[in-house]
Order: sequence, then structure tokens, then C-alpha cells
Amino acid sequence: MTNQVFQLANIIVMVATTHHKGIKALLREASEPSEEELAWILDTRRIDFKNGPSLDLQEALALIKEAGGWKGIQNAAIEVKEKEPLPWRLFVECVRWVGHGSRLNGTSHVQRIAQIFRVSNRTVSRWRGEVPVLIARLALMD
Repeated sequence: MTNQVFQLANIIVMVATTHHKGIKALLREASEPSEEELAWILDTRRIDFKNGPSLDLQEALALIKEAGGWKGIQNAAIEVKEKEPLPWRLFVECVRWVGHGSRLNGTSHVQRIAQIFRVSNRTVSRWRGEVPVLIARLALMD
């Protein structure tokens, strides 16, 4: 897989987890992030999560353009949601819960998601990472 796929997947994760309507924006149910919002997301995530992509705004915009713009990313996200519904739902639950609060009753959010979907913690973690990579790969292929 190319570095571009991973960079675009990181952008997708950052938008999904940081934008106020991230998942809806990926599914064309809300407006896509503006340049200003994307700049803020890139800066915020770079500060909070030092292992984020080393892309500046112009590089991110060029990569998004190469993927067919937000429309291309949205088409790919919709396709993943339709063709891989369980991994998609797990990804959405991870976006909503993982890293957002404390353990409830001594159980992590990943453990609770695994219990709800009747999969292993490892499967939750794997799909959480694979879904945005799949979206990025599909968007960059078209």
C-alpha cells in the first residue's frame, strides 16, 4: 500500500473523530469540512496526537483532490458502509466512544463494543484501523 493511502486514511480518521459531524460528512449527510475546518483539524490533531500525518493543509488538499475531492471520499465511504456493514458499524462505534471518557464498570469502550458485536477486542481494533484504509484505497483508485 502506498503512503498516500495511509495519509488519506489518517485524514479520514481525523475528520471522522474531530469534525462536529464527521461521520455524517463522510456519508454526504452533512456538509464536508471547509478549508478552515480542515486546517484546524490538522493542527489540533498534530498537537494532540503527535503521530498524526505530517501533512500541511495544502498537501492534505492536494491528496483529497487526487482522491476525487470530498465526493470521491464520500462515494468510497458509502460503498464501504453498503458492502461491509459490520466493520463500518464497528468503526462508527469506535469513533463515537473510544477515547472519549472513562471506563464504565471497569470495562473499556473497545471491550464493550466487542461484547455488543460479539467479536474479539482484536477484531474491533483491527477493523477500526482497516475501514479508513479501505475508504482511502477505494477513493484513490477511482
